[in-house]
Order: sequence, then structure tokens, then C-alpha cells
Amino acid sequence: MENLIHKISQIEAAASSILDGMDERKASFAAKIREETTKFDMELEQETAEKINCFQDQMKQELKEQQALQQAKGEQILAELDKAYEAGHHAIAQELFSRIIKG
Repeated sequence: MENLIHKISQIEAAASSILDGMDERKASFAAKIREETTKFDMELEQETAEKINCFQDQMKQELKEQQALQQAKGEQILAELDKAYEAGHHAIAQELFSRIIKG
């Protein structure tokens, strides 16, 4: 009987040792998962920031191109108006003068 109690005590000690080992492995695994998650989050955040910066730079470049195009169009329109004015201002002034005099 004493031998049986001793064997049960040994089995219980072995089981307790196994459970303690499992708890240590579980804690180690959880720490590793936290570390990998943190690393992944940091890499993802950095990658996202780089993509955002790239997108912003691209949008700024497109905006500059559009502004340059609009400015060129505006200058072209002004040049055409100046040309039309120079070509016809004398005739327009004569027409207005004639209308005022005829009244």
C-alpha cells in the first residue's frame, strides 16, 4: 500500500512538473506572439506612412501640373483677348462714337 501511495505521489509530482513546464512554454509563446504582433504593427504602420507620403507627393505633382496647365490656358486667353482688342478697338471706338453722335 505504501508503495502504491509512493507511485501515486511520483505520478502527481511528474504531472505537476509537466504543467509547470507547459505554463512556462505558454508564457514564452505568448511573449513571442506579442513581440511579433508589435513588430508587424510597426512595419505595417511604416509601410502605410510611406504609401501615404508617396500618394501625397503624387497628388502634389499632379496639382502642380494642373496649375501650370491652367496658367498656360489663362495666358493664352489673355493673349487672344489682347490680340482681338488691338485688331478691333479702333473700329469699336468708331462705332460707339457714331452711335453717340446719332443719339
